[in-house]
Amino acid sequence: MLTHADIQRLLTNLSAAIELDQRRVDEMPKDDFHPMYDDGLWRAWRTDHVRFIDALMPSVASIRAPTLRALNQIAVNYDPHVVRHAVLESFAGAVGGGYPVEEVDTAERFLRVIIGEVRVNPPGRLRRGGAKEAAKKWVSAEDPLRISEDPECQYKVSRHD
Repeated sequence: MLTHADIQRLLTNLSAAIELDQRRVDEMPKDDFHPMYDDGLWRAWRTDHVRFIDALMPSVASIRAPTLRALNQIAVNYDPHVVRHAVLESFAGAVGGGYPVEEVDTAERFLRVIIGEVRVNPPGRLRRGGAKEAAKKWVSAEDPLRISEDPECQYKVSRHD
């Protein structure tokens, strides 16, 4: 069963991966980027995600048991890549202003948005390994926001997930 500590760890790992991604990008030669790549825009996008995560962290301990159970059900019933996509889309919506602030201003509310995004997909097979193992796959350690896939970015990353 997923716990408050698991959610805290997930958010902490995502924040750390975003910060590491920025450092990796900073070390890349300019020639590795598409001519339209806007460093300031993408740097701000990463920073805004980290700030949003930081704002959620104090409310993680207040996540209610039904929300944790719903996340557990998603973890064991949905492909982790489906959940990862929903996590990315939900973060993009929250950070980019696509959701009213009151719908994403606590960890509980934000996770409910993610749960709703996941549930628009049909569930898959029951996952082996349990919810905690599946949840570890919800966040990519490299290019966690998938910025490299944007048409104006197109820099190379080596994904292992």
